[in-house]
Amino acid sequence: MLKKGILSAALYWVFVFPCFANKQMIAMPIQDKLQEARDYLSVLPERSLAILSNKEHLLRISNHEILADWYDAKMIASIRVADLDQIQDALIHLSKLQNTDFSKTNRTTWLNGLGIWMRKSGFLLDAKISYLCSANNNSTEVGKVIPIMNLAIVELRLGNTQTARILYELALGIAEKHELASVFAIVENGLGNISLIEKKYPQAQVHFSEALKLNEKLQRRSGEVLSGENLLLSFLYQDKLDLFARLSDRIKRKLKRSQSGSRTAYFAILKAIYEARIDSTKIAASTDTISANMTLLKDKALRDVLAELIGTYGLAWQAEIPIKNEVQRNSLKTLYPVCNWEKFSDDNYISVLISQLAQFQDLKEN
Repeated sequence: MLKKGILSAALYWVFVFPCFANKQMIAMPIQDKLQEARDYLSVLPERSLAILSNKEHLLRISNHEILADWYDAKMIASIRVADLDQIQDALIHLSKLQNTDFSKTNRTTWLNGLGIWMRKSGFLLDAKISYLCSANNNSTEVGKVIPIMNLAIVELRLGNTQTARILYELALGIAEKHELASVFAIVENGLGNISLIEKKYPQAQVHFSEALKLNEKLQRRSGEVLSGENLLLSFLYQDKLDLFARLSDRIKRKLKRSQSGSRTAYFAILKAIYEARIDSTKIAASTDTISANMTLLKDKALRDVLAELIGTYGLAWQAEIPIKNEVQRNSLKTLYPVCNWEKFSDDNYISVLISQLAQFQDLKEN
């Protein structure tokens, strides 16, 4: 009997345990890959997106909680590299995982991502509703800070500069109260955009320069690239070509590892405007570069800002770029019934949100 027991145990370790161990080994790398992707989100989001887009990894995930975590990270990575198609893909998959426990604690992030897709696709009013839904789905002050900063961007694009400024100031108050270092950089970038629209270019330069410093300190490369490109834009508006030349090489190096067509296209347009300004013989070539890259620039609001500068330098831009198909927009809205699109279309809701946040500020000061 003892020999039989030993034999059975041996057979278990030879045949059964390896199967169990193999299952464990298969499961572990997925968690490791997911953690690796999240670790890269700030410093190298392109690397995160490459990991999270690997179909072989995806085929090995059967647990819905892990899958929700996976697509959540993919959506964040896609936002940071400004890839609208990948944001949309992640949102579609996440919509099928809205009953998970993970969704309950991350719904604010998903609705915020939906707003980003809407805004960059040119659907400003739908973006506004998405951000209001996102803020409404989180009862904490900190949880509302990202959607209110995105609301500020939409309000700015809609011409409501004063509302945008109020929202950024409220976000800054929350950041100071809770020591949210990354928020300071985003607010500085936002205030720079307000200054650009108000044609206060030296002030815009100060804000973008501060945003760049803060992002570098935080090692947020996507933030470094965006604030750096915006700083280059402010130099062009002021005709500070020596400062443009000094910074552009640095930004170009940061873009070398980037897979973001949008960020790369933005830089190419800025560089083409600069080249045409310093050498009139390059106007034709610069015009071709601008037309080709404006097609790749999916952010409608950014195209509008650049169009004015392009005209100032006497360059032409004739390309017609359609906004995202409305079928895609309507489909995404249908996939997220948690957001009451009719209810939040009322402009009173942004006033209510501002009032709530102002009360938080009053409590802090008292």
